[in-house]
Amino acid sequence: STVRAVREVRIESAEPRAQARICQHVARAAKQTLFVQLGGHRRTLITAQRDGLYINHHASELAALMKDKRLTVIDPIVMFHDVDENNNAHMDAVGRLLIRLARYGGGSIIAVQHTSQDSMLNARDDHHAGRGGTALPAAARMVWVLRKLGRVDMQDRHIEEEDEKNWRILRGPKVSHGPEQGRVWLRFRGPVLMKADPPPLRKKDNVLHLPGAAGRDRNEF
Repeated sequence: STVRAVREVRIESAEPRAQARICQHVARAAKQTLFVQLGGHRRTLITAQRDGLYINHHASELAALMKDKRLTVIDPIVMFHDVDENNNAHMDAVGRLLIRLARYGGGSIIAVQHTSQDSMLNARDDHHAGRGGTALPAAARMVWVLRKLGRVDMQDRHIEEEDEKNWRILRGPKVSHGPEQGRVWLRFRGPVLMKADPPPLRKKDNVLHLPGAAGRDRNEF
């Protein structure tokens, strides 16, 4: 099924100006955006069979939808293929197919991929933080990683555990035609993530530890 408008968006913000600005962007985007719902079903663009990989008819359907569209978001990419995501040859084929579709449509594609278990546990934000093989991020022109805070982030910024859920960090570790994008801190304003200044870094005590000096008074030195 196809949805051409957003019915209701509830936005709560401490700043009325920010709230009004977000509402304007959402309303404008809703008029210019075509939402295609999968309804829990895969729309496989490419499929793996015993004798090789084959492009599915869904690829031509997506190409027709993408024609003259400036941006197409595929979320998540795993719902659009049934190949082995841990096989780099398979994921390279997925990446090359997306490139062909983008060139045909004359726009760009954002393919959303879930992060790996290791990335979530260790708060990684390198361009291989996604699940599966490395061929898909290798095929991308740009990679952004959106992650939760790690233990080090919370300790360095003195963020309490109950406030941790309100923060995210966005980083662009791969930009083919420009410099890498550094970490950007985001904070939830209602259901919307907005750029925000993080809490200041904690001041670390500069303590000189000398062998055998434990328990001595500093006036002894």
